Amino acid sequence: MGSILKTGSTWRGIATRLARWGAFVTLAPWAVWAAPPSAIVIGQSLPISGPMTFFSREVISGAQAYVGHINATGGIQGRPVQLITLDDGGDPARHEANLRSLARDSKAIAFLNCVGDASCLRAAKVATELDVPLVGPMSGLRALRKAPHQQVIAVRAGYDKEATALSLQMRSMGFSRVTLLTDSPGNAEHLTELRTAFERQAIRLTTLSVASGNLAQLQAAIQGMPASNPQTLLFDLNASSLDELATVAPELRATLPRMLTSMATPSMTNLLALFRENVIGFTTVVPNPEIQSTPLVRQFGEHSSRYGSGTGMFEGLEAYISTRICLDALRHAGAQATAQTLTGAIWQLGRRDLGGFAVVVDRDRPSASDWVEVAVRSRAGYVLK
Repeated sequence: MGSILKTGSTWRGIATRLARWGAFVTLAPWAVWAAPPSAIVIGQSLPISGPMTFFSREVISGAQAYVGHINATGGIQGRPVQLITLDDGGDPARHEANLRSLARDSKAIAFLNCVGDASCLRAAKVATELDVPLVGPMSGLRALRKAPHQQVIAVRAGYDKEATALSLQMRSMGFSRVTLLTDSPGNAEHLTELRTAFERQAIRLTTLSVASGNLAQLQAAIQGMPASNPQTLLFDLNASSLDELATVAPELRATLPRMLTSMATPSMTNLLALFRENVIGFTTVVPNPEIQSTPLVRQFGEHSSRYGSGTGMFEGLEAYISTRICLDALRHAGAQATAQTLTGAIWQLGRRDLGGFAVVVDRDRPSASDWVEVAVRSRAGYVLK
């Protein structure tokens, strides 16, 4: 089923210390010792193996950061929280099987942080069928933001919000010609939203489609790109295609526009690493983790340094927020919460200020947050608002 990562080492340490203390006082006839409290299990399935390894590591770290904080402050009414992560390798069918295993074998009462449209649709199906809440799908699909998926708690803004923000930013910069390089199917929802948003701003969008991971098509697309004379190149490539793009001759990649753009996709981190010499504009659905002006970001940094293992990227903060929403609701649901009572508690959260970043968890809203911002990574490597 894939590798299993677990948080909860803090509780093992406590159990060890209690065991030593128990040995010290065994002569006291009145001493009564109870077994350590059983853990409350939450789970997630991520593409740990394959080209999405770095992204998944950040997601795991962000979720672990808040779980570790909760456990260090007493857990949920004395019960520790255990996060189990299974590897699906990016395969939606395996993702579905992993979630079923988490609910059946590990007794997980919540699913977190699915990645990608196809896997998140599978996750919504399982959550609805098993009546287990799915919190924070990392996808902007409309289908994840409305009935019949009452067990799906979308946190991030949808693709329509992202596309609108990106098109408005390009129009404000005077762009009128944009080339889109994509390996997504032509009817993909995020592409439809991009076309609509760019048309609304009178920006000409030229689309170059390639097959996923096809090096020859990528090279041909780059060689033919000057014909459209783009002011910026909008990337919509998965991690496999970006891995192939990395093998393209540097002098050919150098012919691309100096300004590159992207939506907040799982492969955005790979893009930032590949084009270190380019200015890259991209949408974000959470605050910039590098800017310490909000309490949320400072808390994320503190908890990540203590309990996480990532570098504090955007995807880590997104996972941290989703995990926080889930566990804050679990505190209200109580130590004996079930998947069903947890779902009810999540929908009762309403408006919450997470520290300069507000969410509104309500059945009448498509997502808890509509927040989208366009950030720019300069050639010097700094991410600017």
